[in-house]
Amino acid sequence: MRSLGIIWLANLTLVFVSAFLVLAIAEITLRLVNFSFPAWEVRDPDLGFVTMPHAEGWWTSEGNAYVKFNKFGFRDLERKKAKLNNSFRIAVVGDSFTQAREVNLEDTFVYKLEVALRECHRKLKQQVEVLNFGMGGYNTAAELQLLETRVFDFKPDLVLLAFYVGNDIHYNHPKMGYFRDISGIGQPLLRFEQGQVKVDFSFRNDAVFQQKLRSRFHRLALTLINKFKIFQALYFLKTEFQDYFVKKPTIKRQETQAGGNLNSDFSNLISPPREKLWQEAWKLTEAALLHIRDRVQEQGAAFWMAVIAHPRQIHTSEPVNEINYPQERIARLASTEEIPLVDFLIPFRQEYQMTKNALHGFKPTNLGRGHWNHRGHELAAQVLGKRLCSNPLNE
Repeated sequence: MRSLGIIWLANLTLVFVSAFLVLAIAEITLRLVNFSFPAWEVRDPDLGFVTMPHAEGWWTSEGNAYVKFNKFGFRDLERKKAKLNNSFRIAVVGDSFTQAREVNLEDTFVYKLEVALRECHRKLKQQVEVLNFGMGGYNTAAELQLLETRVFDFKPDLVLLAFYVGNDIHYNHPKMGYFRDISGIGQPLLRFEQGQVKVDFSFRNDAVFQQKLRSRFHRLALTLINKFKIFQALYFLKTEFQDYFVKKPTIKRQETQAGGNLNSDFSNLISPPREKLWQEAWKLTEAALLHIRDRVQEQGAAFWMAVIAHPRQIHTSEPVNEINYPQERIARLASTEEIPLVDFLIPFRQEYQMTKNALHGFKPTNLGRGHWNHRGHELAAQVLGKRLCSNPLNE
């Protein structure tokens, strides 16, 4: 009996050692090939999800950058909530274009804008701070909640909302939100109630979301994913499975019910809305933008907007007046409501037409697609810097 026990123990040890060696070889191989697929977001009852404070790691899904978040969970330098004496603080709120995981921090337009504004306003002996509150995957409703729950605590003097026309319109609609019907994750949406725009928190009703929100294991799992490449590979496979077998069938079913392509039809974006859902999405978004303006001004801050174009509006030879419907509509709203507006469409088009250098995407796979590359961020900072440098910040 004793010999059988020894043999059983030896076999068990061999299994564990073999498994450990396989995992170790897989971990080393993934590190050698620079594989990276981190998971930084935890659930939040007001915003759906937020980034873990001090999270960091390589982002290689698009671009190639080492991404590090500060103690507040934002892609920025370490900041203090209290402003410096004689300082002017700008809060930039936006989505993944603003968070800019694809490039290094010093190459983001927010970082470059701070450098430019400090230079042009140095004669005033005024310290300028430009804080990055960009959050990948956020819509306008989530950005409104971000202002209410996070940004206003920093007492900004000016809030710059970076609005991406590619998805910041339809992702606000309850039937077109990016995370609709995906259990375990969600975000605020918009709805009308007695003629007033309201934030819809229906994502809180999801039992899986609530479980992850309360679970300590969820944060532990994210910590393990971010430390070990083998867990990142498993997380990548899980995400791909969810995209192809859960999210895409859900979108297709909802598109069939709605009678049209909700997200991918470029003509819905660049043309006056024909489908009812898009008409509703536009009205919800416009009402939310005005509500954000009002809330910012109630805090004693100025409100500006910057409009980020869809990459297909930039990297094309089509006449601009045939594809600029969202920019024109937002410009009319801004003009009527006296909201200072910076539109990137024309300067980005001119830059591309003169140089033929793509401002979106990264070699070799997706030039002209996806997010801004280094040149895109540089140009955005130049356009914003020129406009803000020509305006006294304290007015």
